[in-house]
Amino acid sequence: MRVDDLDGALLDLWVGHAEHLDVDLIHACGTSYCRLNPGWPGYQVYVPTQNWTVLGPMIIRQKYLLYPRLDESTGKVVWLAEAQLNPHFHRMYIDARAELALCRLRVAERFGEEVSE
Repeated sequence: MRVDDLDGALLDLWVGHAEHLDVDLIHACGTSYCRLNPGWPGYQVYVPTQNWTVLGPMIIRQKYLLYPRLDESTGKVVWLAEAQLNPHFHRMYIDARAELALCRLRVAERFGEEVSE
């Protein structure tokens, strides 16, 4: 599957893998979510696609750049996430939501532009 097509819980799962976390994709009650297995009793939902507390340290550690740009074809603002300072991987991901652009960038930086299902 192309990283561009990852979304929701599946994107959360792949970010967890990229961050070397023990995560699972859980299907329950007609929905899916990513679960972090912390090693102590209980579980935690892992949603980097919605949580700046997770994304902030990742941006700093990976030295990502994030900036807005006007999409001239639609007149709407889109967000560009870029791994400009990585000498081995230079790619940019664009999305209407900054969180999605950053998460896709992290997955692509670790695994390439395609991941297994």
